[in-house]
Amino acid sequence: MEENKVWDERAINEFKQAQVKALKTSVLIWVGVLAYLFIFGVVACLFLYGFLMLIMFGVNLIFMLKSVTFMKKIEKGEADVKEIYYFYEKMSKRSAMMLLLNLFCGGFLGIIGTFYEMRIAQNALDIGEEILGDAFKEERAASDKNARMNYCIYCKKNSREGYKLYRIRDGVICHGCLNKYAPMLPKRTENPMEMTGKKFTSVMKPDKAILKLSLASRDLDERLEYLKQNNEQYSYFSPTRVLYDGCLELDEANELFRIVAVNEEHYDSTQNGGPSGLIHPYSDVLGVCYEKVYEYDNNSNYEYSLPEWEYTKKHTIVIAISDRYLTEEVFTLKTLPSKGFSDPVIPQINYAKQAVEELHGIFGKPALQARILHS
Repeated sequence: MEENKVWDERAINEFKQAQVKALKTSVLIWVGVLAYLFIFGVVACLFLYGFLMLIMFGVNLIFMLKSVTFMKKIEKGEADVKEIYYFYEKMSKRSAMMLLLNLFCGGFLGIIGTFYEMRIAQNALDIGEEILGDAFKEERAASDKNARMNYCIYCKKNSREGYKLYRIRDGVICHGCLNKYAPMLPKRTENPMEMTGKKFTSVMKPDKAILKLSLASRDLDERLEYLKQNNEQYSYFSPTRVLYDGCLELDEANELFRIVAVNEEHYDSTQNGGPSGLIHPYSDVLGVCYEKVYEYDNNSNYEYSLPEWEYTKKHTIVIAISDRYLTEEVFTLKTLPSKGFSDPVIPQINYAKQAVEELHGIFGKPALQARILHS
C-alpha cells in the first residue's frame, strides 16, 4: 500500500482557501438561481408550478445561507479539515436528494447549482480524506456502519478513488486486495469430482466466490494464514522435476507438488488469481482431467454475426484435490503450432491427453472426464 502524502500547515491552509473560493462561487450561482425561482414563482404563484418554485426558493435559500455561514467560519480559521469534510459530506448527500427536485421545480439553473455543489463536494471529500489519512477512515468505519461499507477493510481505499468494492459479511474489499486472496478461493462453479457425466463448467470469479461463500474478513485471513502454515509445514519442499514449461513442480523424494505461474501464457486461464501457492502431497490428489477453453467473443468482424464462444487453442489441466479450502489446482498448457493439421484442435487435444496420462502415472489417480471450460 502506498504511503500517505504528508500535508504541512501551508498545504492545509491552501486547501481551506480553495474551499472558501469554491463556496463563494457556489453562493453566486445560487443567488442567480434563487432570483430566478423567486421572480418566476411570484409571477406564476396562482398556479401549482409557481407555488412549487417558491417552496424550492425557500429550501435552497436555507442551504445557501448554511454555505455562507460555514464559508465565513473557514475564513476565520474556526473550521478544521475534519469539520470541512463532514460539511461537504452533508452537502453531497443533500445535493443528490435535491437534484430531481431542482430539475422539476428549479429548471436548468437549479440543475447547474446542484451539479456544481456535487462537484466541489466530491473534490473536497477526496482531498480531505487524503489529508486526514487512514486513521480517520478507520475512525469513521468503527463509528459509522454506513461509512464502513465505503472503505476497503484492508487498505481503506474507496469507490471515490476509482476502486471497485466487493461486499463481504463485515465490510467491503477492493479489487486489488481481493486479487491477493483470490488464489485461495474456488476456481470452478462445481467440484471437479462431481462433474461425472457433465460436459460444461464455468469460471468462478473472485467476487462471485465471495458472494456464494458469504465470506467475512476473518475467513479470508484464515485462508492466507493456512497458506503460510502450509509453506512452513513443507519448508523442506525441493523440486526435483519441473513439467509443462515450469507450471508444475514435483518433489519426487517427498512426493509433494506445487502449481506455479511462470508468465501470462501459463497463468491460470480462469483469471481467478492464479495458483494458490499451496504445496500438496501426492496422496491429496483425487483425479486429473483437462478442459478445452472457450472464451465469449463479442467482437465479430461481420456486421450481422452474433457473438459466440470461441476456442482459444488452450487447454487447462485440472488436478482435483482433497484440501480444507480448495477442490482443485489448475494450470494452462502452452499453445502448440497447428500448421499442417486439418483441425487446429488436434495438437492441443493430443498434448492435453498426454499430460493427463503422464499425471495419472505420477499420482496414480484416475483420469476424470474431459470438459469444456467457458472462461
